[in-house]
This record gives sequence, structure tokens and C-alpha cells, in this order.
Amino acid sequence: MRFSVKFLLAIRPAFLTLCLILIVVVLFVSGVPFLDWMELKTYDLRFLARGQVPPTPAVVLALIDEKSLATEGRWPWPRTKLAVLVDHLAHDGARVIGFDLGFLEPDENAQNDLTLAKAIHQASAAVVLGYFFHMHAADLNDQMAQAEIDRQLKRISPSAYPLVLWQAQAAHVEPFLRAYAPQSPLDVFTAAAASSGYFNGEYDQDGVMRWIPLTIQGGEEVFPPLAIVCAWHYLGKPQFTVEVGRDGVDGIHMGQRFIPTDDTGRLLINYLGPPKTFPYFSISDILNSKLPRGTFTDKIVLIGAIATGTHDVHATPLSAASPGVEIHATVIDNILTQHVLNPQRSKQYALLAILILGALMGLALPRVGMVKGLLYATGLCTVYILLAYWMFVQTRMWLNIVYPLLGLSMTYLGHTFNSMVQQLQGAFRDLQASEQKYQGLFVDVVRLHPLTFQVEQVFLIHHQTGLLLLHVAADPATAHEPDLISSMLIAIQDFMQDSFRVATDPGPETFQIGGLTVWVEQDALAVLAAVIHGMPPQTVRTLLRETLAMIHQAYAEALDAFTGDATPFATSRPLLEACLGGEPASPPRPTLPRLWPWLVCLVKGSQRC
Repeated sequence: MRFSVKFLLAIRPAFLTLCLILIVVVLFVSGVPFLDWMELKTYDLRFLARGQVPPTPAVVLALIDEKSLATEGRWPWPRTKLAVLVDHLAHDGARVIGFDLGFLEPDENAQNDLTLAKAIHQASAAVVLGYFFHMHAADLNDQMAQAEIDRQLKRISPSAYPLVLWQAQAAHVEPFLRAYAPQSPLDVFTAAAASSGYFNGEYDQDGVMRWIPLTIQGGEEVFPPLAIVCAWHYLGKPQFTVEVGRDGVDGIHMGQRFIPTDDTGRLLINYLGPPKTFPYFSISDILNSKLPRGTFTDKIVLIGAIATGTHDVHATPLSAASPGVEIHATVIDNILTQHVLNPQRSKQYALLAILILGALMGLALPRVGMVKGLLYATGLCTVYILLAYWMFVQTRMWLNIVYPLLGLSMTYLGHTFNSMVQQLQGAFRDLQASEQKYQGLFVDVVRLHPLTFQVEQVFLIHHQTGLLLLHVAADPATAHEPDLISSMLIAIQDFMQDSFRVATDPGPETFQIGGLTVWVEQDALAVLAAVIHGMPPQTVRTLLRETLAMIHQAYAEALDAFTGDATPFATSRPLLEACLGGEPASPPRPTLPRLWPWLVCLVKGSQRC
């Protein structure tokens, strides 16, 4: 454990940087839901910062709105109305008519279906029908029989991609999203229409639609979405090919246009703005010929619903409720203008950014310090965010922001923490060295400056009875040494008895107890005895005499009337404590060696030196 702590405290900056970068790389590859969610939000913020982009004039929307319901009646309408709508659009010169509506069930009147099928078949515009895929069997209440699945696939089979080009090295790859079963238009409509395409989208973890799959496999064939088919017809049906690379789908070739996708064939939608970015036209105005002639000439007209209750709304980066038909219009615009966001190599660029930002931070921080390092890290973050935004707007590349900035931040914090630990470790080492130094100095001072004397204990004794009235000590520990105090008292009592027998006059006395000296001052009422270590000066004797005189003056009556209660003399403690103390000896002066005898010997040549 001790070895591991020392190892952690001695981490080299290069090794620390490498470890932190590897941690972020692992997090990026494995995916952290919260960090991925944050990155999606930074993606949406790039749209908001860029602002609205004007769409191509080639795409317009014919919509079932509130006005249409008020004029034509509640939805669903008889399909004869839609037949009239197709006739109006075709006569006005529309080039492509795309239905973001599904003719999946027969009309109540079978004749109405025939009327709409006839209008679709006779229209000068290419009519593209919509349908959707059930991606999983769980999407259906009852499992669909295989015969029914085959029948549904057969209806849309003419609209499958005509060609899928595989690289030889990728023959084992299964790149396409595979659907369980389609919910295709009725036979009467697929036989009359030019083509059909699905309108499935794909949501991210936050419920926002940012992707649309351009390839979905049903059975043995691969099918395109409604937007792709509409753009293909608008461009005159050029060569139409799906390209599959080593790691999955590379993209879609449509004549000279290439539409890049991710490995599963999904297109990253380049949203132009909030709802109503494209021109909206109410179907009631079209049916009642209220629009100028030529409004739909050479246009792709997408027919969809935005009225309340149609439930065809989706969350996008620019709106919480965007009509599905406008999302298809956005995809068509991306293809026609070639303003397609490129999701390819986004992971590789993100890994490269993690490595570069982490390395730059790891190289700079040990050299510039924490404060300048913070400014440096802030500058790198700002530059990288601006670079990511510039690449999004100018090159239409999604450069990951969250994980590279996480790597930069972790590198800064890791190096900062390591630097603080190293500084604390150095401070502790300096403190230990200083402590040892001052301990040595203290010992030297003690050795060089011993005490000349120390008054260690003072006894106040009643002169007549020889009883102890009060005792103080310089060191409290010695006050609790009963043997020492007992020997002191016995010696003093012996002195008192001798003095009574001899009947000497009051005056100073001195005697030795072991290595200690006892100085005694006495008068007619009290005795003051001081236990001294060392060689005291005469000033100590004077202090004892003056203290005894003050006690005699202050406690004369108590001393004369003393019968064994020493309580009244407790207030004399400060006078006794004033007698305690000592004096350090002066440090010895350095002396030079006496060289002159040696010089004399050398001059005389004496051998006895």
C-alpha cells in the first residue's frame, strides 16, 4: 500500500496525460448516455446559432389544414377529392406529386379508389405514394403471416433500389436496417403510381428526429424513402445505386450526386429552419382554384396533413412539433442543393480531437502552471467550439464537442490535482526538515545555556509548631513527589528542633539534601524554606527575607492564633510563587587555542614539547 501511494504521488505528467486520454477514448467508444445526450444538444445549438437557411423553390407543400377541414369537411375525405387534387396539380405543371399519406385501406366506396387510381395513372406528373415499414413484429398486434408479408413486398417491389454495389471485402457485412414487414398501398394504387417510398424516420434517445434511413431491407430487396424517390423522379430518374463499403453503407449515388450516409444507411438531416420554412398551400385553395396559375409548375408538391388531430408531428432540433411532410421536404432540399450533412468519419475525427486536445493540454500545463493553464484551457475550448461550428456550417461536418472537451477538462484537472499533491508532499518534506533543524537548534541552545540556578519549591512553616502552612512548586510534577516532600519536611523539622534546643536567634540557615540546597529564613512566627537547584545568588536570599517580612506583617494574628487550620494562609500563595524562578547561564565564549607555548618550543627546539 505504501508503495502504491508513493507511485501515485510520483506520476509523471506524460504518463498521467496518456492515462486520462485513454479513459476518455474508452468512454467515447463505449458510449455514456448522459454525455451522448449532451452532444445531441450541442448539435441542436449549432442549428440555432446558424439560423434559418432559405429552401430551394423546387419544393412546395399542399396541406390538409384547418381551413381545408372547414371548407371540405372532416378527414378522411372521399378519395374523389384527392383525385381532383391530383388533376389540378398536374394541369398546373407539377413535375412530381408525393403523398405523405397512406392509401393502405380501401375507401368505403370502391369506385372512389378507382377514380383516384385513374387520376394518378393519367397525371402528367410522376405520382409517388407513401407507405411505412413495421420494423419489429412487436409493432403489430397480431403477427402477420409470411404469405401476407410476401404480398405486401410484391406491391412495392418495383420501387426497390435497382442496384446495390458491394465491395468484395465487405461481402460478409449486413449493413442495412432490416424491417419485419411493410404496410404498403393497395394494389390498385401501386399499379397506377410511378413509384412508392416509405416515410419512416428515426429518433435519437431524446425523442428528436435527426436521422432518416435511406435504406431499409425488406425480404431480399433494399427500398428507398419517399423523399429520395421524389428527388429521383424530379431529376429525371438518373442512375440509382446503393454503395456498400467495408464497414457498411457509404451512400447513395443518384446520377452525379452522391448522398453520404452512416454505416447503417442513415442520412443526417440538414434542417433549414422551423415549421413553415417551405411554402404552405391549403388544399382547399387548390381545389377551389384560388391560386395563380403556374404556382406548381416544375415543382415537387408534397401532400400531407398539419391539421389538429392528424398527429403527424415530430420533434426536430429547431422545433418541438414539426410536420412530417416538412421533414420530407427538407430531405429533398438537401439532395437537390447538395447541402447534405456528412456523418462519415465523424467518429474518427472525434477520436483525433480527443487525442490532440488532451496532448496539447498535457504538454502545456506542467510548464505554465495552474492559473495560466486555466486560461490556456479556456482558450483551447473556445477555439475548438468555434472550429466545430465552422465545420458544421461550412463543410457540413458534425464534429463531436462533448468528448474532446471532456478529455481537455480531465487532463487539466488531473494535472492540477497531481501538481497540488506534489506541492503538498514537498511542503511536508520541508516541514519535517525544518522541525528536525529546530529540534537540533533547541538542543544546542539548551546545552549552551544551562540554568545557573532554579528555585524549585518553597515551604511556609509555622515556627512554633513546625507544621506546614503552604507549599508551592515551579514544576507541578514535583509537587506530587511525596518522598521528596517528606524528606524536606523531616529535614526542616530536625532543623527546627535543633534551633529550639540551641535557642538561636532568628536568622538565615543553609543545609544540603542530596544535590539540592535548602535556604531557610525564619522569624518569631514563621519559617520560609526554599529548595534550590544550582548556585543561587544573594538576591534570592534577599527575596526570601522580604517575602517572610510581608507574610509576618499580613498574617501576624493568624500565625499567633494558629491551632492547626492552614486555610487562612492560602491567600499567601502569590507571595510564595514570586520566589520561584531561575536564571540561565551565559553561553560560553569561544576561545582560541593557546598557540604561544608551541611556538616557544619550536624556537628553542625542546624535545619535551
